[in-house]
Amino acid sequence: MKPRLIISVSSEQDYINAKKYAPDLIEIRIDLLGEGEDNILEECRGNCDIPLIGTIRSLGEGGLFDGSADEWYERIEPWIPVCDYIDLEMPYSGFSRGIRDCGKKVIPSVHLDYMPDDDELTSLERSMRNSGDIPKIIVTPEDHGDVIRLSEFTLKCAKPVITGVMGAEFRWARALCCLFGSYGVFCHAGNPASQGQYHIDEMREILSLLDVSDNTGIPE
Repeated sequence: MKPRLIISVSSEQDYINAKKYAPDLIEIRIDLLGEGEDNILEECRGNCDIPLIGTIRSLGEGGLFDGSADEWYERIEPWIPVCDYIDLEMPYSGFSRGIRDCGKKVIPSVHLDYMPDDDELTSLERSMRNSGDIPKIIVTPEDHGDVIRLSEFTLKCAKPVITGVMGAEFRWARALCCLFGSYGVFCHAGNPASQGQYHIDEMREILSLLDVSDNTGIPE
């Protein structure tokens, strides 16, 4: 199965634009929405046939949310009935069972400003899999060797898993992770939600040129 193309949106206009590109999933960056959040929530309730990921990214992991775990749940709760997947940073993992009991899939996530060693990567993946359905591990490589290690980890670890990089220096590694079996890659449709994201049309072309196809080992 080819990797999913996911468009991250951070405004009402982003959401409208994203649907035009027919991505596999749309990630709603709730922490970035501001005053337009209620409008997008209403729009999602009735007019979207594309699976949605609800994400509230914390300040410590590159987002704008700066509250407690209880405040996180209070903010995400209205989105649970609307979304198919909920992104769950590890400090909020206590809410995983309740979210899954609602019939939603959980994406346990971590966004690191460094590159873990191999043992830490393996430990992270195993512990996160206990908290949800698709672990998402995003790192910050220091050099090409780190990218090679991330690719090898992606290839060898249990699936499904999402891997990728933070920042723009090694942004091409986002596509490389797909080549080695990452479940999906986060793109934009005109307004990047995080530094280094490719436009979805660019990523489609890159993956087509790389011929990323059914040999990635990604399950349905």
